[in-house]
Amino acid sequence: MRGLLVEPDCRLVTLTGTGGIGKTRLALEAARTAASDFEHGAVFVALEHARTAEQVESELATALGLDAQPAETLAEHFAESNLLLVLDNLASDDPQGSIGETYVPDVSRSSATLAALTIRRPVERALDVGTGNGIQAILASRHAGAVVATDVSERAACVRGVQLRPERRRERRAPARELPEPVAGDRFGLLVSNPPFAISPENDFVFRDSGLGRDRVSEELVLALPSVLAPDGSPP
Repeated sequence: MRGLLVEPDCRLVTLTGTGGIGKTRLALEAARTAASDFEHGAVFVALEHARTAEQVESELATALGLDAQPAETLAEHFAESNLLLVLDNLASDDPQGSIGETYVPDVSRSSATLAALTIRRPVERALDVGTGNGIQAILASRHAGAVVATDVSERAACVRGVQLRPERRRERRAPARELPEPVAGDRFGLLVSNPPFAISPENDFVFRDSGLGRDRVSEELVLALPSVLAPDGSPP
């Protein structure tokens, strides 16, 4: 466990299992033994009473001794810190209760499919459009000198700021329909995108609905992104 926690390329370790088998005790012991390997030690955050993203932010801010808890404040704090963060017992009585305007979905089957199809070769710069949970940007950071991750969701961009190494992190946020203006003039050796997947004009959830008719978001991405693709780059 300690070996995983101190591995530079390992950004997240998840303990799973049925209740009562000792996951919390194991996490606490692992944090105790590994805390000295982190400049700012280890911080334990109990989240059994958190049911929304805002409540999670509040609990994090309290544990870290921050007066404010907006996602931007937390992201800035994490970006400047080298610490082991232990999140315990995050759950929800209502699986749909945390889905709202700021919801960021976890890694899905489509994320894994795109990751498997992406050409993996060293590039100077990579662009992840609609980064969402950030898995594509994280994977790209392994073979790209710099990664630009864009998303209309401020929460998604802030989370990416925590997960990516500082020297490989750059974020910009802009609606897909305004591309390529946010990165106009830039060139990237790799482009990836896992855009909103519901082909409908609805706009209830940022991660699912583009707000554009039919599959226009994919059409506009395909038309706009070649202008920022380097001559020898890999298409999305």
